[in-house]
Amino acid sequence: MVLFPHFEYKLGMRAIDSHLELRGKYLQRLLMREGPLIQPDNFFLIHPSKEHKDDLKKLLGSLHEDQFNSHFINDQHALSLDSAVETLLAERRIKTPFVIKPNSGSTGVGIIFVDKKDEDYILSMRMPREGLNAIGAPLSFYYLRDNTFQRLTNETDNEFKVLIPAREMDKTLKELLLAAHVTKVPFTIANRYQQTGDYNPVLVESNIPSWKFEGRAYETRHQVVGNLAARTVTEIIDYYGRAGSSNLFANQMEARDNTKGLTLKRQEMYNPLLESFNLNNAEFCQKLRMILTSAFSYYAQRLCDEGFRFDGKSELQIDLMWQQPQNEGEYPQPAMTECEWAYLHPDLWSTTKTPALKYVYSK
Repeated sequence: MVLFPHFEYKLGMRAIDSHLELRGKYLQRLLMREGPLIQPDNFFLIHPSKEHKDDLKKLLGSLHEDQFNSHFINDQHALSLDSAVETLLAERRIKTPFVIKPNSGSTGVGIIFVDKKDEDYILSMRMPREGLNAIGAPLSFYYLRDNTFQRLTNETDNEFKVLIPAREMDKTLKELLLAAHVTKVPFTIANRYQQTGDYNPVLVESNIPSWKFEGRAYETRHQVVGNLAARTVTEIIDYYGRAGSSNLFANQMEARDNTKGLTLKRQEMYNPLLESFNLNNAEFCQKLRMILTSAFSYYAQRLCDEGFRFDGKSELQIDLMWQQPQNEGEYPQPAMTECEWAYLHPDLWSTTKTPALKYVYSK
């Protein structure tokens, strides 16, 4: 299957532009789909109306737009706003629970978990570090905060949860998906310093069930270094493990109370898995390295299949959560939370000799 049917190569395209445009959660899902790391059952990008962005700017003020090229959209994984709402409520392509995510960003900001309680819906976000009166938070947070929805958590909690009656979910979901595009609302400091907001494309994906460490979200971070054009891996670096401050969010940087979380250094990052499932450390690490090597090769092959040749050093930063083994003695299976690609060509950021995009594919 062609991943990017709308992309057309033009002479003079620069590697730096394509590298920046090929980053983000949506494109990483496309490139890693059906690979060795567990992915969501389904996902799609939201297509709001053309007037949506202009209306938000008139309402809120200046918004910085994430670099995103619509030519990289795959029509099988993209829906209009109205179609997305209808599809989600009917649970045709994606069943509840599901996750709403901004295409870029980190630390869990702007992510919304949607689940059901009987026929009603529970929506969960990260509580801003400053609490309910935070400035510069996602527009979706203010939307849920300022409506009359029943709150299920306190201001001191690390999660902000509200209950949406089923009869209100159609209207609420449509408005929420629109609001989710603004991951930081513009604000002014001391009545003088204007801070620009952030506008992002939004994707929706099936929730990936994952094992929890002592009831908290647990994930590990890894860096895989190699050459994508040659499909070779030169180094794999384990960074750290994290047991979150809640059962949904492993990242603690923007947590309301980050003392409830736990960061595990490289030497101990796998201890929760090793001790919980009685695993051999050396065997586990060897198996994981084989999977990460395979994931890098798969990612490289997908880019090459689409015609892109990124020679030189690249890094994939991969965050993994883990699924519990089905049988005793088996290994937990890694599921990709996120993947971030960095292209490290020595001349990439040069103002005089930035490399041209190498493209060798004809649709």
